[in-house]
Order: sequence, then structure tokens, then C-alpha cells
Amino acid sequence: MDTTQTRPVSVRQRYRVSDRFKPDELAALVARYEAGESSLELAKEQGMAKSTFLRLLASHGVEPRKYGLTPGKEREVLHLRQQGMGMRRITAKVGCSYGTVRTFLINSAA
Repeated sequence: MDTTQTRPVSVRQRYRVSDRFKPDELAALVARYEAGESSLELAKEQGMAKSTFLRLLASHGVEPRKYGLTPGKEREVLHLRQQGMGMRRITAKVGCSYGTVRTFLINSAA
């Protein structure tokens, strides 16, 4: 009687995130990101980490936004700052982090 048991060999399947999406679905996500939607919100909606979402976009030739601000928000930050508003109030009004506003303002002054 043979007492040795053979276990099935488990093969780890590689899974690419881009395989989750049909081309038209991916194109819609890219368009939404390029229109100014937050990468964090889009990533959460798709059930993935922000870094994974940004890597997915990069693999399809999409450049990440600088500072996490859309061009419209950049103009708004500059306008509010020129009016003398403090950075904490600007962050609350624009809806981004203090560090994002600070970095943007430092780099835009250079």
C-alpha cells in the first residue's frame, strides 16, 4: 500500500491590474483623471491603492499631476494667496493638504 500522498502543486498566477479593465473602461478612467478628478478617489472607486492606480496610468502614457493640483486649483491657490489668505484657509477652501499648497507655493515662487 502506497502511503505517500501527492499534493496538488499550487501555481501562483500573475495578475496584471490592466487586465481588470476593457480598453474603453481604461480610456474613461484616463479621461476622468485628465479632467481633474482625484487619483485617490478614482483608485478607491476601483478598489486599489493610489500607487497602483498611478502605475496603471503611467503604463498607458499618462503623466501624474504635479502637487496633486489641477491647473484650475493652482490658479485658485495663487489668487487666494495674493489676496492675503493664509495657507490653512486656502487648503480648506481648495480641498487639498497643507503640504500640497506649501510645496506648490514654494515652487511657484522660484
